[in-house]
Amino acid sequence: MNLWEDDDPKEEYALGQEWGEANEKEAARKKAIADAKSPLKGITYADFDSGSPIRNPKETELDQAIIELIGQYKMGGDKAREALRNSLTQEDLYTLMSFCWRATVFGLRGVNDHILSALIALAMIDKERCDFRDVIVALGFVNHGLNKIEVAVDALYEEAIQLAAPPMGELIRGFHQKNPSAKSIEKISGYTPYDYEEGIGFIRYGYATRMSKLNLPAIAFAIGKHIETDKYGHVDITVGENMPPIWVGGDKDEHIQAALNKAMTTVSLHAYSREEFVEDWLSQMFLLYLVEFKQTEEANSLMKMIGREKFDKAARVFGVVDKVFYILIQRSTKMGEKDFETYESLQRFRGPIELLIDIKK
Repeated sequence: MNLWEDDDPKEEYALGQEWGEANEKEAARKKAIADAKSPLKGITYADFDSGSPIRNPKETELDQAIIELIGQYKMGGDKAREALRNSLTQEDLYTLMSFCWRATVFGLRGVNDHILSALIALAMIDKERCDFRDVIVALGFVNHGLNKIEVAVDALYEEAIQLAAPPMGELIRGFHQKNPSAKSIEKISGYTPYDYEEGIGFIRYGYATRMSKLNLPAIAFAIGKHIETDKYGHVDITVGENMPPIWVGGDKDEHIQAALNKAMTTVSLHAYSREEFVEDWLSQMFLLYLVEFKQTEEANSLMKMIGREKFDKAARVFGVVDKVFYILIQRSTKMGEKDFETYESLQRFRGPIELLIDIKK
């Protein structure tokens, strides 16, 4: 993974390496200060009806507890701050990152000023006991929010740098010194702003160009609500996607790839089987792509190239509604495990998907 697009040379990091080293550091901390008590007492946002951090965060007692902890951290001396950092568990560090996501949404909606404390929350984190790339994602959110609400950003960064342990201070300073395009929330965090019914929030971003005339995310959310009345949950939607050609004929089919290249935008919906239906729900993939074209003929042309729906790699159904091509795929991701759905069983989704595309477009 490249952290900074303009670094030279670019550093590469092996997946899992950072997390493994972070776990070792956490184990060493526990051994060194076995009697240390977490100031957050093991409480997480999962203990509350806290809402989605990027769509509809709800104020909780934990938010206030973190704000108070930030105040204590700022008022303490070097030794007191070090002791507080060391008392935070690895789980606490990720709770602080979640606070930053939530604080950004609150700040953009003008609900509270927690976002002004978010950089200090990150300054409290021990960089060596977490995957620092997760910190960078949180920085991407906070940086976006601070610049949008037009506050004294430089002063807030400098305060956080001074209050952080040197490794974290260097990380925050390095981030702040990057040019604006290199630290945009899309490039850094993989999310982009989205206007929900509840107000401005964020949605996953797949980095592809978007030139949509239709509100494909709204269509995907409507379909997601229907899917959640069936056997699925954990719906996750991504905008700016590129649909892999393998689902529509193979990644070496130049004609299909050329047809996909004409798409204006693609949105994906990812869901998982609920545990009461499939014990190992993570092993069953449920994926819907909505692909918008400029002309209905382009969508129909793609569908004709694909041919018959029955597919040996997965259960799938597809179709066209006006300028929107859709394809629904379900398959097991575990070797030897049977797919949860079949071509025949997926037919129950065809009518609702086409109806919702037609209504929402």
